[in-house]
Amino acid sequence: MNDQPQSRRAFLRSLARLAAAGALALGAGALMARKPGEMCVSDGICSRCGTLSECRLPQALSAKDARQRRNDGGR
Repeated sequence: MNDQPQSRRAFLRSLARLAAAGALALGAGALMARKPGEMCVSDGICSRCGTLSECRLPQALSAKDARQRRNDGGR
């Protein structure tokens, strides 16, 4: 590296690049960490889906919770 002090603008530019690279790496890691089965197979219509009982997607969890509340009499 050089011994000259870095300008404020160059420092902020480097910081923004580092933050963008980190966000990109986290996004790619999250996509790679997903299991292949974590895709909706019924176009988001959980009530007619045959895999609802095993599904871990947020929309399916909400549908299962609503179904459970309805079966418990709305409590």
